[in-house]
Amino acid sequence: MQKTTALAVIPSIQLKFAVPYMLEDLCIIDDKCFQFPWTIKEFDIIRKRDALKVIFHKDYLVGYIAYALLSDNIEILKMAIHPECQRRGLGKVVLNEMKGKLDIQKRYKLETLLRERNVEAQLFFKDSGFVWTDTLEGYYHEDDMTEDAYIMEYNYR
Repeated sequence: MQKTTALAVIPSIQLKFAVPYMLEDLCIIDDKCFQFPWTIKEFDIIRKRDALKVIFHKDYLVGYIAYALLSDNIEILKMAIHPECQRRGLGKVVLNEMKGKLDIQKRYKLETLLRERNVEAQLFFKDSGFVWTDTLEGYYHEDDMTEDAYIMEYNYR
């Protein structure tokens, strides 16, 4: 039996800055992944104001990560992998790329907000080294319902 190394199972991806013609595809992925998907206009605002990178795997656009570079941290605004491509390690590779942007002197942590009921995302981030740091009660408001947001962080220090 041939022994495989951990490197042999890490998927290869390419992260590229999003350009306008990609936004419709991002909306399709977002619609498949979230109850409250972003519009093309919202993606375009993030693309211009913050950072929006698309994830390519085997020459296919399979997801995205939206983030903001703040004074001491990087805030992950939203991240999605197409459902047909999930659980293949792509998200972990993306987070490792984001961890590579951290610096002990300047931006030393990744931070994200997760919906209370999004247990799958909470477990994914926890498995990727993030820890819960706080709860924002009633942060999300839709119709007559409110939902807490959990702050999760990965600290480089």
